[in-house]
Amino acid sequence: MNGWNGAMLFRTVYGPEIIAIFNYLLEARKAVEQQDIYRNFIFAPASSVSTQSVDDALAFLCTISLAQKSNSFYEAIPHVPLPPRLLILRQLTLISQGIIETKHSLDPLYMRILDEIFVKRNCLFIENMHLEVNKLHCVKEVGGISKEKIQSWKRVMAFFGVGVRVGGGFQCTYAPALLQDILACCSIVETTLQSFFEEHVASFVPFATQTLDASLAVTIPLQALAQRGIVSFIARKDTPCRAYFGDEQVQYIRWAGGLA
Repeated sequence: MNGWNGAMLFRTVYGPEIIAIFNYLLEARKAVEQQDIYRNFIFAPASSVSTQSVDDALAFLCTISLAQKSNSFYEAIPHVPLPPRLLILRQLTLISQGIIETKHSLDPLYMRILDEIFVKRNCLFIENMHLEVNKLHCVKEVGGISKEKIQSWKRVMAFFGVGVRVGGGFQCTYAPALLQDILACCSIVETTLQSFFEEHVASFVPFATQTLDASLAVTIPLQALAQRGIVSFIARKDTPCRAYFGDEQVQYIRWAGGLA
């Protein structure tokens, strides 16, 4: 089947419609005609309203290789079972790493913005995202990114649990529920924090600062989970793995949910 030739990630999408349409295609278990998708997601005659929101969601799904298009038919692409938000974040990460190839030069920047602006700098909040994003060399190379595209990025990232919109800016702290989903998917009972970050978290979202420490974006929600008794941290002497959390110098994480 042929992909969506003009696909790109920086479209006017919000998040919920991406997952809703993806789930619809999964449940269909076959190629679905475009008009049938319109009939299920546009509650008015397609001739009288814009189909742009559905078209943009379909383009997004095709770009991240979760759907494919042939003529006027769309079909979900089977993947390892994951919660939809984690699956989408994983696909976005693979695009940023060049493992999934796309045809638009902006697409690999979707997750790189998160990494370069917030995680590597260990920065929790940016007031003027448009200004900061367009300072990046990788963004300048592709001619810049518009305010409208940055607004769409903020909406989608907030929906996926990567941060929250605050006023006109964006605060990057991963939702504790997002980290719980990651823990549940990797069936962890106990592992090193280094392994958890590098082998599990990094599959979905960036975690490392420029000094290769764990960013506040991930350590703050992890500490919140610890306060709720969902995870615990363990310090062990004479272990070769990297320690985290500053003075606490803990090397292991234990997940209470994994003991059930």
